[in-house]
Amino acid sequence: LQMNQLASERAELQGQLSGKEMAPKLQFTAYRSRLYQRDDTINGIQLSIAIPLFDYGQVDAEVQRWKFEKAALAVNWQQQLRQAREKLNSQRLRKQLLGKQALGLLELVRMSQKGYDAGLLTILEVFDTQKAYREVLTDYIDSQVQLRQAEIELYTLMNDPLVVEEDVNP
Repeated sequence: LQMNQLASERAELQGQLSGKEMAPKLQFTAYRSRLYQRDDTINGIQLSIAIPLFDYGQVDAEVQRWKFEKAALAVNWQQQLRQAREKLNSQRLRKQLLGKQALGLLELVRMSQKGYDAGLLTILEVFDTQKAYREVLTDYIDSQVQLRQAEIELYTLMNDPLVVEEDVNP
């Protein structure tokens, strides 16, 4: 975020500087001279103004180029922010769905254990349901980690670590 801000400031200042190249240049010179090796010393001052008349559009083109670069940086930041919001929302949905799936499989594990106790299921079928539950539980924990990473990414882009969840939804 700081790199984008610094690049944007640089583009703005460079554009302003380029726009000032057509300004007249004032030069002040003080001198001391001896003409023809005489004992008389001549002191003098000189004031000159250089006014550029034609630049063939180079200065305006440079100013426009820096303005476009600044606008491109702003668009890039907005795209990153939108992508981070979308990622955060998808991670929230993934976590919610995996949580529901894990609860359903937990109930299935309990039912399969009761079925094994009643002699209706084999031990392999019970192990299969437990394995499926562990896999979904692992995915659920992974989704929590990815959700926190998405939140950190979004809050870093927004440069505000204390954003309330309602502010993040588009």
